[in-house]
Amino acid sequence: MFLDEPTDKLGRCDFPAEFSHPGEVGRHQDFGFRPRRVTPRLWLLPPAEGSRELLALLGYPSPTGSTPVAPWPPRMSLGQEHEAYQQFWNGLDAEHPNLFTWNGMLHQVGGVAFPWQQPLEVDCVKFADDDYWNHPTYKAFHERMEKEGAPVDWPDYEEACQAYYAFEARERATYFARAESWQLVLQIPSDLVGPWTDDCLYVCIRKSDLAGRRFDRCWTISQGT
Repeated sequence: MFLDEPTDKLGRCDFPAEFSHPGEVGRHQDFGFRPRRVTPRLWLLPPAEGSRELLALLGYPSPTGSTPVAPWPPRMSLGQEHEAYQQFWNGLDAEHPNLFTWNGMLHQVGGVAFPWQQPLEVDCVKFADDDYWNHPTYKAFHERMEKEGAPVDWPDYEEACQAYYAFEARERATYFARAESWQLVLQIPSDLVGPWTDDCLYVCIRKSDLAGRRFDRCWTISQGT
């Protein structure tokens, strides 16, 4: 929800009766977070490792049909730039020891996301814009797997896999090309509580919807190990 009413019209609601034991781990139906006052801070940070912005600096993705410049997902090459980059994060962690969660993530509003896997904006294009799970090539390949077993058992194993991997590579390049249209709204890493103990939740929105304050059109994506 996005509210722009005067703050003097806002008031704290009573805690729901069905959650009568907030914060009591082990009682799933009664589990909840105790209220906490949150004071945001404005930070100017470099792009996180694995982010779309940093991958673009490394020249990824490569033009269609060429050899990728780095493995997926690429990481910064060793050298002075990498050492300075790591030194910044280590210094920030030392100066603010409670800033990062146990898995090195930040609770964050806006800005550049800290991805566990591929950039969040890429996933938004893949699943929200392109409905990847229902793509004819994806469905045909995986429906055949369910019917005939793993590709290694197929008589045309190499041909089928190469065609599928080529499809994946082509699609991935288009995801990167269109990822600029998405923006992170909220990043919620795990604090070893709640239903996601090893993942990070990301709430994202199209920039056109953000301009219109259409937060009802947000997408939530989970990434983790």
